[in-house]
Amino acid sequence: MEPKVQVAIGRSFLSRLPEAALAQLLEGSSVETVPAGTTTYRAGSEPRVSLIVSGLFRTFLVGPDGRQVTIRYAREGDVFGVATLFGGPAPLHGQALTDAERLRIDRDRLIELAHADTAVALALAEELTVTAHALWQEIAAAAFATVPQRVARHLLEIAARDQDTDSGTLVAQVSQQELADLAGSVREVVARALRELRDNAIVSVNRSGITVLDPTALAARAWPRDVGH
Repeated sequence: MEPKVQVAIGRSFLSRLPEAALAQLLEGSSVETVPAGTTTYRAGSEPRVSLIVSGLFRTFLVGPDGRQVTIRYAREGDVFGVATLFGGPAPLHGQALTDAERLRIDRDRLIELAHADTAVALALAEELTVTAHALWQEIAAAAFATVPQRVARHLLEIAARDQDTDSGTLVAQVSQQELADLAGSVREVVARALRELRDNAIVSVNRSGITVLDPTALAARAWPRDVGH
């Protein structure tokens, strides 16, 4: 097993599975490369489970008018699709925000192991609890986030929506006033938030838009690990 896969497993709930069960689950699995901008899941598609080995992903909802709202950013060690094991297809979309890698996990085998081994079932229950808590925290973050946090979040959402799938470049075509309106603030406050992001080499600002130079760092500003994991 590649070291990077071992690290990702160590950061995931999979590390709590019995060794024999984990070995069975990983048998025949392989790492897939996912280019930035790739849509990795569409609402209602066949359920699947994958471990993120590297990169940054997001899951989001799309409204009737086409507007998007991100409900989760996921990084190394996060596992997508656990909620679909027994609940069927998810009403969400998935997207890679950076070049990334993921380990596809045999969904049927994981279900079989959960039925056969209470330790596996317990680990899955614990992971679902973590997911539920993250969603609760997301509701709180949407209501109580600071202006810089809201700016970071909206920048990621807008840039991800229009991401160039050929180059993977993330550019938010939005003015400072529009950002201020989205964040529920004023232009001067948003300008300060952008200046801090620019000074930390997280974004660059020019006439063509706001380019996200470091999506992972920007996601950390919008989605703290201890809140949104």
